[in-house]
Amino acid sequence: MEFTLIRDYFNHKNPAINTADYFKKFTSTNVIVNAFSNHISFNKKKSGLSLKCAFNGCEKYETDSCKFRIDDNSYLVLNRDQEYSGYVNSCTTVETFSLFFEKAIADNVLGSLLSKSYEDIIEYCESGGNVQPILFIEKTYSHDNVISPVLFSLRNQIRNNTIDNLYLEEKFHLILSLLFYVHKRIVCEIRSFPSIKPSTKIELYKRLCKAKDFIDASFDENISLNRVSSIACLSPHHFLRLFRKIHSKTPHQYLTFRRLEYSQKLLVKTDLNITEISRKAGYENLSSYSRLFKQHFLVSPEIYRKLKNTKKSISVK
Repeated sequence: MEFTLIRDYFNHKNPAINTADYFKKFTSTNVIVNAFSNHISFNKKKSGLSLKCAFNGCEKYETDSCKFRIDDNSYLVLNRDQEYSGYVNSCTTVETFSLFFEKAIADNVLGSLLSKSYEDIIEYCESGGNVQPILFIEKTYSHDNVISPVLFSLRNQIRNNTIDNLYLEEKFHLILSLLFYVHKRIVCEIRSFPSIKPSTKIELYKRLCKAKDFIDASFDENISLNRVSSIACLSPHHFLRLFRKIHSKTPHQYLTFRRLEYSQKLLVKTDLNITEISRKAGYENLSSYSRLFKQHFLVSPEIYRKLKNTKKSISVK
């Protein structure tokens, strides 16, 4: 089984690099990207089933129907042959850690997991391994205690140059198995929707995830209810009701949470002034930002920064 490890981003200005051959790797082999950059972008491309992480900043991706933003707290799953673009534009050096699964290994693992008995597995292998690919829910996932520990361990081994092909094969098989487990857990979550047919429940869940991912990727913009409900292709009232049911927050509450969470990171990890931080977090009015921050964290942004810099703990309301 072939693995390609990429530690440097593709330089489209280098005439020695064949663009077609470079991007072919992402569909024909298993690929691991572990690269660093402040500013990088690529136009739309297709790849195999992929799982994407970003550390020390954020990375954004865009498909025809949705925007995604990943950072230290999340990862993104995109299905095979999904066309997408992406970019990093950060004041910090962002680490990209992405896995691309070649079709054969994905089908092998998922086909085995879908088999209900050893007889099914033998029949599956004897048939040549043909299986209908699972379409995972394309969305950002919060790091958890299921997949994330394996991802972090693999990332550390790669950074320490302590890997070989057998180790990578085992880890790719394990991650695909865990991804299937997370998918089944989501299916159970979808069953909590109102009494409607299963196909409609899945479609509604996908639409609400798109809306949440849009907020995650665009919280620094002016977002209206009409705009975000249109992403989900739902009426504003219907969208409000279902979004709160699934995400336990209204769209506005979730937007506020994401903005304040992002501003927290900037206060601790950068030397930007408070006005610039409020702007980057999506607030045009500094006093509104300061008031909301104090309401949620019981101290002003200035004091929060000072206390964090002296490593004192802050209680969150």
